[in-house]
Amino acid sequence: MLSSHARLRARESSKEGSLPRQGYLAKLVAECAHEQTAKDSKLQCLAHLANFAYDPINYDHFLRLNVADLFVDTLEEALQSNAAEFQRLTTQGICNLAPDTRFQKVLIESDIVPLLLTACKSTDITTITASIATLFFLLDAPPSITQRNVLVENRKVYDCIQNCTQHANPIVRNTAMAYLSRQASILEESAG
Repeated sequence: MLSSHARLRARESSKEGSLPRQGYLAKLVAECAHEQTAKDSKLQCLAHLANFAYDPINYDHFLRLNVADLFVDTLEEALQSNAAEFQRLTTQGICNLAPDTRFQKVLIESDIVPLLLTACKSTDITTITASIATLFFLLDAPPSITQRNVLVENRKVYDCIQNCTQHANPIVRNTAMAYLSRQASILEESAG
């Protein structure tokens, strides 16, 4: 459920000894980024961060804490080590942030597109779908954030998404078709 600032303040003040939202998020980021944190604890922290990423009320905190960079770095490591659980959680977190232009800028500057294309080859349906959905959101990033050749006119992206339209899972297929439909609309709008 989306929150309001008043609701968050009321919830924080009702829990004795609880950290304010930014403090709690900072604690999660620190634990996730610490090299000595156990794998299961990192997964739990990532799950919490990905969950908090769905609510725009947390976006300012996420920007200050560089959570998008944490997601991107963790995704890159997870793709290299074939860590499916980490891939799933990071792509979900990235997808939750991707509609916001401030995070679109961070993601494009972090060269997220090749990572998402690799994640689209995963065997995990959620990872694939979150990756395609993120690319979908990035299609509408302002020109000041991304050039057309990064997504709209990128043959590697098109081929990858086209391949996903043949996937056995209907959610992956439909998400890929939605991407291609939006891409075609953008190309038509710019031609007309």
